[in-house]
Amino acid sequence: MGAVDVQDVEAIRETSQALVKLDTLHGGNDLYPLALRIFRASNRQLATGDYNPTVERDLMAATGEAGEVAAWLAYDADQQDASRQIIHEALLLSRQAGDRSMELFQLSHLAMQSVQLHRAAEAYRIVGDVLGTEELAPRVGALFNIRRGRALAQMGDRMGAFDALDSACSTLDQGISPRDPYWTWWVTDPEISWHRAMAHAELGEWSVSVSLFQEAARQRTEYQRAWYNDQAHLLNALVHVRAWQDAEPVILELLNGAGAVESGRTTNLLRRVADRIARAKDVPSTVTDAAGELLARHAV
Repeated sequence: MGAVDVQDVEAIRETSQALVKLDTLHGGNDLYPLALRIFRASNRQLATGDYNPTVERDLMAATGEAGEVAAWLAYDADQQDASRQIIHEALLLSRQAGDRSMELFQLSHLAMQSVQLHRAAEAYRIVGDVLGTEELAPRVGALFNIRRGRALAQMGDRMGAFDALDSACSTLDQGISPRDPYWTWWVTDPEISWHRAMAHAELGEWSVSVSLFQEAARQRTEYQRAWYNDQAHLLNALVHVRAWQDAEPVILELLNGAGAVESGRTTNLLRRVADRIARAKDVPSTVTDAAGELLARHAV
C-alpha cells in the first residue's frame, strides 16, 4: 500500500459510520475486534509517518473518531479496561488534530464509563471540567448534564440529579440547533427517559423506574441493540419490585431477540437478573423456566 491520502482518510470515516449503523442493530461483541483493528492500523500509520503530509490533521481527526467508535464497541462488549485505554489514545489524537467536537464526545464517553463502573466522583469531575468552562452546542451540553445527573444520583443527591436531567430535557425540547454536531443524533427523549430510569434505580426507586424503562423501549424499537438493552433493564426493575406477572412477557420478548443482539454489557446484566430470579422465593414456575431458558441462551 502507498502512503495514506485523502481517499484513505475518507474511507476511515465511512467505515466508522458503517460500524455505528451495524452497532445499532447488533451490538458491540462482534464489531469490536474489527473496529479495534481499524483504529490500530490507522494509528500505526500516523506513528510511522506513512501518509501524505497534506492529510496529517485530517488523518489524526479520522483516527480519533475511529478510536471513539472502537472504545464505544468495547464498552458495549463489556471490555471496560480496553475501552478506557482506547478512549485515552483517541482523546489525545483528537486534541492534537484540534477536533474539539470529537474531544468532547470522548470526554463524555469517559464520564459515561465512570458512571458504569460506579466511579461517580470521577464522572462528576470530568463533567465539571467541561460544563461552565465553554459555550457548548445545545445537545452537547444536554449530554454532559445527563452524565452529571447520573453521577449525582450515584452520590445520593436526588435533587441535583433530577435538576441536571431536567435541564437536559429542556434543551432537547428546543429542537435541533445548527451548532449540534452530527454525533449527537442519539441524544434524544428516549435516551433521557432511560437515564431518568437509571437514576431512580440508583436511588432505590425501582417502581418509578419501571414506567420510564417501558417508555424508552417503546420509543426505540427501530434501534434493535438499544431496545434490547432497554428491555433487559426493564426486566431488572420488574424483578426488583417482584412484578412477576409483568416480568414474564418481557422475558419472552428478550428470548425472541436473543441472538440478533450480542452486547456483553446487556448479556452480563441478563445473567445477573436470571440468577436473581432463580434464587427468589415464590416465583411462578413459568417465570423461572423462561428465565432459565434466557440464561441458557446467554451461556458462555
